[in-house]
Parts: sequence; structure tokens; C-alpha cells
Amino acid sequence: MIQEVEKELLATFPELAEYFNLVFLWIENVHQSGAIRIMSQQINKTQRAITYAFLLGQVTAQIKTGNDVLAPSKKLIHLWEFLLNKLVEEKYFDSKRVKEMRADMEPYING
Repeated sequence: MIQEVEKELLATFPELAEYFNLVFLWIENVHQSGAIRIMSQQINKTQRAITYAFLLGQVTAQIKTGNDVLAPSKKLIHLWEFLLNKLVEEKYFDSKRVKEMRADMEPYING
């Protein structure tokens, strides 16, 4: 499943291939420890949604700090939007939470 998400993101954002190589190593470790499966069961969400959520958290932090050499913040903004939309599709966040997240990111995305 993680490989499916990685392939999807690589196809959509080929310019971020180096970034994905690094970040998916981290996600693979989390997955192999069983954390994604356990979290999925605990909150009744798909493992795909948990993977998107991990990525969204990582991308959000990197946009806010603006210090990733492999993926400058401006390139990550489109990825952030994509991941947020995927999490909406997965019913991971409700509309109120999405609105809050967009408001929080407004200065970084449009500033």
C-alpha cells in the first residue's frame, strides 16, 4: 500500500523524486514497526489515509520552516494541497478541520 502511494505521488510530482525517496524511507520504517496498521485500527481509518496524514504533517512542517534542500517550500505547496484533498476523499478530516488547516497555512501558501 505504501508503495502504491509512493508511485501515485511520483507520477503526479516527478520533480519531487529525491524528496520522496527520503521521506518514504522514513514511512517504510513506521509501517514496518506496525504503527500505521495499529493507528489505522485505533482510529478506524485506512492505512492509505494514515500514510497521507504522515506525509501531510511532514510537508506542513517543511513549508512552515522552509528549509528542505530536496524540496523547496514552493514545490511542496502543490503537494500539500494534493495530500489535503486526498485526506478529504478518505474522510480523514471533516470540513471544519480542513477550513482550520487552510487558514493556518494561508500565510505560507499565499504569503
